[in-house]
Amino acid sequence: MTDNIERRRRYEECRQQVLNYQGQFPDVPTMTSEQLVEILQGTESSNLTIVDVRTAEEQAVSKIPGAIPLHKLRIQPNPNDEDQIAVYCTVGYRSGREARRLQETYPQWKGKIFNLDGILAYSFVEGAPSLVTTTTTTTAITSGDATTTTTTSNPKPTKRLHTYGPNWNCANPDFEAVWFQKTSFVGHVCQTVCCSVGRMCQHYASVCRSSRSKRES
Repeated sequence: MTDNIERRRRYEECRQQVLNYQGQFPDVPTMTSEQLVEILQGTESSNLTIVDVRTAEEQAVSKIPGAIPLHKLRIQPNPNDEDQIAVYCTVGYRSGREARRLQETYPQWKGKIFNLDGILAYSFVEGAPSLVTTTTTTTAITSGDATTTTTTSNPKPTKRLHTYGPNWNCANPDFEAVWFQKTSFVGHVCQTVCCSVGRMCQHYASVCRSSRSKRES
């Protein structure tokens, strides 16, 4: 009973954080982890791209299976009707910032780029594909005088996830939560703030260009 009460408490805390952060990007469509899992288990999963905008350190702990880091995203100029991009972070702030930037950079994708509620919310979804961590295997093959080294990355199920900081530790208690320690936390916060200010300036510049274009037409 106690476990269920704690799980419910964390779920509600997570839900409130998500609503707060996603609410800062009213122009960006949202997607819940339940909706994501439904797509993954359906026939439209091949048209869905999941993008993880967290730091490499966070992604090394665990990620949603099939997700790619932001720098590997390649957007086609003309999307198909079924194409969708789900962008996620911890609870929807960094992902909302990047999703807004993407839809302003690629206006033809507007309505197809979603701000997911985050990896913490994903941890509560019953029947969701397991979070994964990537293990790297290096193999050396010797042929004659030459040695070739190959590196293979293997996704492995895990019950660990990164909550960024202790204030965001509202993950499912069935998971082991880790976060940035004090020595690096301040640096990551400063990086997030600086990036957010830059994205905000880009957004307002885009809004101004759009308004000017409407007045001129």
